[in-house]
Amino acid sequence: MKLPEFFIVGSPKCGTSAMFAYLSEHPDIFMPAFKEPHYYGSDLKWADEYPSISVRNTEDFHKQFEDAKPEQKVGEGSIWYLWSKKAATEIYEACPHAKHIIMLRNPVEMMYSLHNNFIISHNEDIEIFEDALDAEEDRAKGNRIPDSAWFPEALQYRKVCHYSEQIERYINVFGKENILVLLFDDFIKETPEIYKKTLQFLDVRDDFVPDFKQVNVAKGFRSKTLHNLLGKPPKSFKWAVKKILPQKIRPVVASLLKTANKTIATKQPINEETRKKINQEFLPEFDRLSKLLDRDLSCWSC
Repeated sequence: MKLPEFFIVGSPKCGTSAMFAYLSEHPDIFMPAFKEPHYYGSDLKWADEYPSISVRNTEDFHKQFEDAKPEQKVGEGSIWYLWSKKAATEIYEACPHAKHIIMLRNPVEMMYSLHNNFIISHNEDIEIFEDALDAEEDRAKGNRIPDSAWFPEALQYRKVCHYSEQIERYINVFGKENILVLLFDDFIKETPEIYKKTLQFLDVRDDFVPDFKQVNVAKGFRSKTLHNLLGKPPKSFKWAVKKILPQKIRPVVASLLKTANKTIATKQPINEETRKKINQEFLPEFDRLSKLLDRDLSCWSC
């Protein structure tokens, strides 16, 4: 039975999808078709209506890797493992020699991108970024959570970006030598070099060059009405769908409609006052992370 020998553990909106895709092309590496099984991290609580987000059944999880060749290194890429307080320990119990790739991004840019992603995926219903940040305190008390939210905990945008304590958990469990921390800006500017560095970390042939195509571009939607209808359907719409469509094809039709309604977004830059405010809040975190990674991150506060 094959189990992962390495994990891309996060963070979201930091280039993990691209790294997953590029590693999948390597002949000496096997990545499952389901990018984010989230088998570990028992403290990650998805909404009951969205069981397909994770693979929590042991047999189903093992099946994700059954097609791996004996000589291939096996990996997976569940981006919320870094956020989880239990995933590192649970992974260690099953895969004590595993290596971990952690990808980070300037917190304000990461939050802004995550908020947009959550709007598209119906986890968020406050469309103005600053208003969503202002709602964090209420949401921590369980208020103002969207009916369509599939991962309400992650609406605490600031907490998601407190990377240092998350990274320390993995260092404490696996040791620094088994952790590779990559920065989004480096990955974007020096993709071939960062990819080669990753292959060396994983101890596989480092002369392989994948198709460095753009992956997981920012998305928007063509029709806000259709987007809201699919994410928060009224009872009358649900009733009509049940009458018209057989149960087996409802998810297929919903998926086709969502795909047809998506478009590539022209993302507006973040408000500069908002940027300055968040950067000021995160100065202690930048300092702590700089010391942890032995790298000057003062540029993030600019």
